Amino acid sequence: MSHDTHFYRLNIQHLFDTDVNCRYAYRRHYKANEIVYQKGSQPIALFIYLSGKLTLIGKKTQCLDAYPGELIGAHAHFAGLCYAETLQFSSSGEMFVIQFEYFQKQIHRCFAYFEKIFDCLLKHQRILTNLTTLPQEIGKNDSVHLNRYAAL
Repeated sequence: MSHDTHFYRLNIQHLFDTDVNCRYAYRRHYKANEIVYQKGSQPIALFIYLSGKLTLIGKKTQCLDAYPGELIGAHAHFAGLCYAETLQFSSSGEMFVIQFEYFQKQIHRCFAYFEKIFDCLLKHQRILTNLTTLPQEIGKNDSVHLNRYAAL
């Protein structure tokens, strides 16, 4: 997957409510060989890479060179397509998962963000979010206070 060498830093501080129900946005730990999404499946969540080694499995298998905070799988979401490849962790790692419908609802509040995301996706430019400093204590039963951690 080729990317523009420039990164767009997406500050999503004002896109989320102070208290996000963890059903819509949460940190998820993956084990080695665990699949993030399967080729041909419909996108239901956006993924923000936090750690671990990722592998893309399609016509060929290749390591995905991802950076902490990078938005993963967004092309399929916004284009309304099924995933063209399978994404799997080759080592244990973590992603911040945001349900697509929730993300889209929040991003519509700020059209400039929506426009910039589409511009970046069309240019194959990497989008780095600022959700990489979420605290370890956020778990399945906790609510997430994104505004506290989203300032660049």
